[in-house]
Amino acid sequence: MKRIIPIAIISLLMASTIAMSSCCNEDLQELVENNETPVTVWTEPFHVNGASVVDVKSYMVSAIPGLSLTENATKTNIQLVYSKPGTSEGILYSFSPVDGGLYSVIDTEPSTMMNAVLERLHNSYT
Repeated sequence: MKRIIPIAIISLLMASTIAMSSCCNEDLQELVENNETPVTVWTEPFHVNGASVVDVKSYMVSAIPGLSLTENATKTNIQLVYSKPGTSEGILYSFSPVDGGLYSVIDTEPSTMMNAVLERLHNSYT
């Protein structure tokens, strides 16, 4: 009998922990799903091969003003990083050390943008 009581108490604690965590996860998931609004407009980043830093900066100021600029420049490499504070959204532009022209663009978007991005790319590049 002495062994059954501790086992019962531990079982009840484990069951209540599982019940509480599963309810909390469902509630959190519901809150996240309700707060996510589908985004219908996506602005394509500048991507003209060989373009200059000035071309990229002027495009970003006019087309996507919500992103802030961080410039990384070394002797051999120039990169422009545009990001939205507090999120994982951003665009990374890399420029050639040989001629200074744009050669790489990486765009990160939240998953809620997926449909808007796919639709825009499908309509623009068929």
